[in-house]
Amino acid sequence: IPGMSVIGYDDNSRILDLIRIGQLSVPPNTFTLRSDSELAQLALLRAGAGIGGCQAGIARREADLQPVFHDQFEFTMEMWLAYHEDLRASRRVRLLVDFLAAELEGYAAENAL
Repeated sequence: IPGMSVIGYDDNSRILDLIRIGQLSVPPNTFTLRSDSELAQLALLRAGAGIGGCQAGIARREADLQPVFHDQFEFTMEMWLAYHEDLRASRRVRLLVDFLAAELEGYAAENAL
């Protein structure tokens, strides 16, 4: 994006690979402001340092953030709840995992663009 400061990842190959899978060509010099910390990226977005990405649910809570190119990009990632197999028999752990799964599914559905 000529003339724009783009906030993105420095060396997070997993994220960069996911972006490439989405048919978006992202050469290393695309990001003029780089951090592998999503909290740092969000702080840069809040400060108005450039354009970048964040979860739709987070962006909606930030009055100063405005969507750009949201109709041109879709970036999805799987989320896994993992816990030690020895905890599978625990009713408390099962209740917690079921609760977290339901809440995360609701969050994802509510915040899809």
